Amino acid sequence: LAPMEPFLDELRKAAVARPLTELTRPVPIGNDHPDKAPIARFQFIRSSLFALDSHACASLAIGNGSAAFEDALAALRFCHGILECPDILLVEAMTGSSAMSIALQPVWEATRRHQWTDAQLQRLQHELDQIQPLRALERSLQHERLLALWVMDHLKPSLQWFVPDGFIDIEKKTWASHVLFPRGWVKQNKVRTAEGIQWNIDLLAACGTPAFLPTLAQRDLAESAFESGNAYSPYTLITRMVLPAFRKVIVGATVTEAKVSLAKTACALERYRLAKGRYPEALSELLPQYLEQVPLDVINGQPLRYSLQPNDSYRLYSIGMNGVDEGGTLSAKTSGDQYLDGDLSWPELSTP
Repeated sequence: LAPMEPFLDELRKAAVARPLTELTRPVPIGNDHPDKAPIARFQFIRSSLFALDSHACASLAIGNGSAAFEDALAALRFCHGILECPDILLVEAMTGSSAMSIALQPVWEATRRHQWTDAQLQRLQHELDQIQPLRALERSLQHERLLALWVMDHLKPSLQWFVPDGFIDIEKKTWASHVLFPRGWVKQNKVRTAEGIQWNIDLLAACGTPAFLPTLAQRDLAESAFESGNAYSPYTLITRMVLPAFRKVIVGATVTEAKVSLAKTACALERYRLAKGRYPEALSELLPQYLEQVPLDVINGQPLRYSLQPNDSYRLYSIGMNGVDEGGTLSAKTSGDQYLDGDLSWPELSTP
């Protein structure tokens, strides 16, 4: 990573000095033409975070906790900047949520290796307090709804949706499109698009409560019924094109929210250990000096699972998306529906 050091140093300084990073998009989305929003620098974001993560973990491996802290803080600030973009879009909320999984790796390693001071842990804990992937996702859905409705308002249906190029001339295509796809159909699609996005916003409101998983199941049934009952309806033709697969996005953001909560709790546990020489018997012992309240599991609204383990260790986990407490057992799947079984655990260090 030596050739990247000048860039990484500039990135670290900028991430700490600025209120929010400006690396997602060079300019905000305009009101007149929101469909012409600038493309986010996703590859740059991913590459930068991987570089910071690798540098932090390498620094921890050679015992340089201070350098690793600077990398980890920059990565968290970077993710915070993405998720707090004032006009965040869905793809940016997804990127910020995914980026958090990269940024949290050094936090896990440092807390398990006991390489950060109380002041460093407190600073990271403060940063984690402000990172809210589910809130960012909700804001992105609101913006996506506005954008989708704007696009439909300015839609100019073309007969090429129905007739191959070259079959008739373009003037006749434009005229005939209003016959084949009248504006009333467009308005019906607007209604169904707004309703579909609202379903998902309502689902996000249930996160952190016992109603979340049942509401998610009800939403799945409603979406399945919508798909089967409107497969050939002109009232949903555009809706089916503009509405993405929200379920995967919501599950991903929920898992990231749980990981942030676990990381924040791990920082508090390590601060407690530094002060007392041991880990607490229960998370309630962290109140009020290290945490304001016992952290809740975003999946069911109950406290995160915590227990002391032999050899001065602990087990800390969320019950996972299946809603079943499996004692902190990690998911065995590595792809596909990787969050649908197992718990979301703050892992222990592997043995040699």
